[in-house]
Amino acid sequence: MSEDTLAIQLDPTTRTKLAALAQSTQRSEALLAAEAVAAYVAQEDRIAKRIEAAVEHANSPDATWFSHDEVMAEIDKKIETALN
Repeated sequence: MSEDTLAIQLDPTTRTKLAALAQSTQRSEALLAAEAVAAYVAQEDRIAKRIEAAVEHANSPDATWFSHDEVMAEIDKKIETALN
């Protein structure tokens, strides 16, 4: 796999914690940083795709909309049921 290099700036506290984690796990700081970036990008990509799908559904004729009052009435019923 081809890899690219990316330089990042870390605040001193984060850098110290990264160094300590690297030492305690016997892994390199670069590997830990690369894994963290990959996990973040994957998470943000999933979120973006879900938002896109939700917007697409919201704009479709199949979308169902409820007023604030309808939602609050339903929530109040559920709370009342749970308390009794």
